[in-house]
Amino acid sequence: MRPWSKVPAWWSDEIALLRGGAHAGRSQAMLRVVFALATMTPTANTYTVVSSVSELMERTGLSRPMVRQALVDVEARGWIRHKPGGGKLKSEYTLACPHFEAEKDGYYYKIPNKEVVKNLPKISRRGEKALAALKIYAVLLIVRPNQARISSINVENLRNRAAVQWTSLRDGLSILATHGMIVVDKAPGDDGEYVKNQYVIKGDIVREIPA
Repeated sequence: MRPWSKVPAWWSDEIALLRGGAHAGRSQAMLRVVFALATMTPTANTYTVVSSVSELMERTGLSRPMVRQALVDVEARGWIRHKPGGGKLKSEYTLACPHFEAEKDGYYYKIPNKEVVKNLPKISRRGEKALAALKIYAVLLIVRPNQARISSINVENLRNRAAVQWTSLRDGLSILATHGMIVVDKAPGDDGEYVKNQYVIKGDIVREIPA
């Protein structure tokens, strides 16, 4: 398995529009399916995956009906393009972005394959807290510079971009840290004091440069 894969970098509005409440499970399923498809891309130079629903069930921890519904939902939002396989053939899915041609424009973020494959199915598939965790994770991946391990974003901005309540923000960060997907650390403030949060993305997502 490659250490990381690319995902087209949607605008933050795409994440903010994912609804909670009675829609939390369905919203969460959409993020799970996109993350899972990204980890299954055969090379770092393609957004296209050939997969079955059964394989996506294993990668996401979702039931078959939830995976199928999520695929319909993300295609409707323009997050993927779907080419049905027919018969016993697997379907083809291409990660996309409704705002630009991802393959040509090159705007992307990295997702750590090993950590997502291992830990995503362990996160609860229900409730506002789990949805908040996945929305926060998506925002942290998007704002992180591709050559750094750290996402530096203040909590107000993070909450606004993920569109979560304060309590859900705390709970979501705790879920991500507990499941080994991020480390919440402190960064020096302008006065030299350690007052700002910074978020270390777990996984091999930065190409090391020899000294």
